[in-house]
Amino acid sequence: MDEKKGNLFLKTAIGVLAICLLALGFYTFQFYNESKSNQNILAQEKKDLKMELQTLLSKYEDASTTNKNLKKNFSAAQNKIKRLMDSIDNREATYVFMRKYKMEVNSLKKEKEILFRTIDSLSSLNTSLQNKIDSTVVRLVKTEQRTDSLTLQNEILAAQVSEASKLKIVKLTSEGVIVRNNGELETTPISGKAEKIQVCFTLAKNELTSAGIKHFFVQIIDPENNLLGDKMAISFGEAVLNYSKTIDVLYENKTEEACVLVGNENENLKKGRYIVNIFRGAELLSTEQFELE
Repeated sequence: MDEKKGNLFLKTAIGVLAICLLALGFYTFQFYNESKSNQNILAQEKKDLKMELQTLLSKYEDASTTNKNLKKNFSAAQNKIKRLMDSIDNREATYVFMRKYKMEVNSLKKEKEILFRTIDSLSSLNTSLQNKIDSTVVRLVKTEQRTDSLTLQNEILAAQVSEASKLKIVKLTSEGVIVRNNGELETTPISGKAEKIQVCFTLAKNELTSAGIKHFFVQIIDPENNLLGDKMAISFGEAVLNYSKTIDVLYENKTEEACVLVGNENENLKKGRYIVNIFRGAELLSTEQFELE
């Protein structure tokens, strides 16, 4: 009886042990499968993180900026990404390390967003400034155009005023004369009798001209193309004026008439055509011709 009970107990113990071994084998197999699956998941996560980091690096490499501080920040961020990529390559993928790497990748993403927002902000600011500069340039160009237009108008007006303010001779007469002992003059068209040439001219009324003494040069050329009178010369810049006589006229902005006598000392005038020119400075105001018989 005791032997039967012992055998039964032994069989029962063997059965229980067999069941335990089967259960242990099953759980060991399950654990192995789960461990294998976890390793595959961690390996994929490691691959994904490296791809994210490579994408981040590419965005930094594609971005451009002229701002020196941003360039330094870009370079520092790129170096962080490269160091993290090297660290991921050299470490075994475990849950603890992968969690740490994910946090670092997220931190780098946020840093990238901040830097790129700064670039966008600076770009917008530069665009705004450029638009303002362009607008200012347009206004300056328009102002310069208006200034040039006003300057041209002023120059035209000044030229018109200058032209309008010039003295003008409205009448010029020349004739041969005999000078009597009492100082009286007798006109004559005969060359053998004429001693001098009397030149008379009339200045027009002009309120734009300043009043005062006005200086004129009289030039008379005889039939043989010789200069009569004092035969003097004066320079106006590079121009030289040869003249017969000068005359000063008190001009009071109204019509004025002036006369002057010109001739050669102790010499009667020749027969032929004479040319008379009136100058004010280097400017020829009037000219005429007459003949002595």
